Amino acid sequence: MKKFYFLLVIALLASCNTLKRAEKSLNSGDYNRAFDILVTRYQKGLSDKKFTQYLSSLQEAYYRMVNQEETQIEYLRQTNNPANYKEIYERLIQLNNRQSKLKSLLPLFHNGKKVEITTKNYLDAIENAKLEYTEYLYNQASTQMLSNTKPEFRKAYYNFKKVNELIPGFGDVNKMLSESHFHGTDFILVDINNESNQMLPRRLENELLELRTNGLDDFWTEFHNIKQQKITYDYLMRFDIHRIMVSPERLNSSHHRLEKEIKDGWEYLYENGQQVRDSLGNPIKVDKYIIVRADLEEIFQEKDALVEGRVNLIDLKNNRVLDYERLYSQYGFRNHFARYRGDRRALDQEAMMLAQNRMLPFPSHEQMVYDCGEDLKSQLRQMLKRKF
Repeated sequence: MKKFYFLLVIALLASCNTLKRAEKSLNSGDYNRAFDILVTRYQKGLSDKKFTQYLSSLQEAYYRMVNQEETQIEYLRQTNNPANYKEIYERLIQLNNRQSKLKSLLPLFHNGKKVEITTKNYLDAIENAKLEYTEYLYNQASTQMLSNTKPEFRKAYYNFKKVNELIPGFGDVNKMLSESHFHGTDFILVDINNESNQMLPRRLENELLELRTNGLDDFWTEFHNIKQQKITYDYLMRFDIHRIMVSPERLNSSHHRLEKEIKDGWEYLYENGQQVRDSLGNPIKVDKYIIVRADLEEIFQEKDALVEGRVNLIDLKNNRVLDYERLYSQYGFRNHFARYRGDRRALDQEAMMLAQNRMLPFPSHEQMVYDCGEDLKSQLRQMLKRKF
């Protein structure tokens, strides 16, 4: 029972607080907020008593909200400024949405009589405002297209996109979307030059050229490895490979003599030729130790590759180098193993692990250079992401 009364008090306080907040918004002139507060409370349900208390506030908030919005819309129209079309359209949408919330509560009854609340049809006004706003955006985008600069082409694209969202297929908007995107895109030609006098693996050369397949393209940036006739390129990314080196295959070894004293069973204890016994007369046993030996050959396999060069980022409009970076990649093949002769028990834990390893085939020169190239591709991608 106490819990019931407690919840009842909480509900009453919340209800009073809601009405106070609505009245406060009404008094401050924020009729939209007052209307939203009251409609939300009605949607949750009200007792007959609370219904009566809220009704006059709801009516006042609605009519004042409508009057305030219509007055502001009329003022915006009278300024004859096309830049206001967006706000006019959005205010009409919001006004219609709030009226729809009210309609969801109708009809309302008070003391058995239907409460008359006047609503309006804003659909024609919304369509007219949408058309005005759409035409304004289209004209603004068309003007931006005349500037012949990429930032303006990109602004035009987003305006044409908004046009298409408001009225799909408006005029030639699809054509203009394609044109504004094309002219707003940075086109970058990628060129790889091998100046090292060493053969570059064909697979690596192809993958370096096909950087665009590695997630570099974004909406306003496009990379090409083959020059296309109808495109005026903005930048050239030229990667000059200056040096490719692969070392000979190397086998280095070292030899170690290993000795270890280990327990090898047990034997009876003798002193002066006599068997020693304990207090109960039993023969005494002691651990038997021996020295074990092994010859260990420790072997290192090594082979190294290096590729280095320089990337120049060139602005093709004025044939000027905007930036450059030196790229360097080194890949080393390493294998460490061991062979032994003698007693395996002479090996310590490290030697045992090495003895479990085996000699591996050396990677080819091509594979070594290719592995360096994978690292270079990563460096190239990071560089281009920083620049574009």
